[in-house]
Amino acid sequence: MRPSHQLSAVITGSMDASDCDDAVMSWLRFPVYQRAVSVLKLPFDQRREALDRVPDTWRGMVEAECVRVYKLERGAK
Repeated sequence: MRPSHQLSAVITGSMDASDCDDAVMSWLRFPVYQRAVSVLKLPFDQRREALDRVPDTWRGMVEAECVRVYKLERGAK
């Protein structure tokens, strides 16, 4: 499968992120970051619902990135 198709498959939830090539995992970091930032911009009580809409294939990565970005923002203030 082509790398671009692998990336699309992970984002749509039809392929697990651990089954991707290393290059695709690298490319996936930016969409994970973007989703984490969009979740953190929401009011606190809406964040869990937003995370639940992320496919299981990469939800754990988004949750970990939310924690990382949140800690970076808290440290900067």
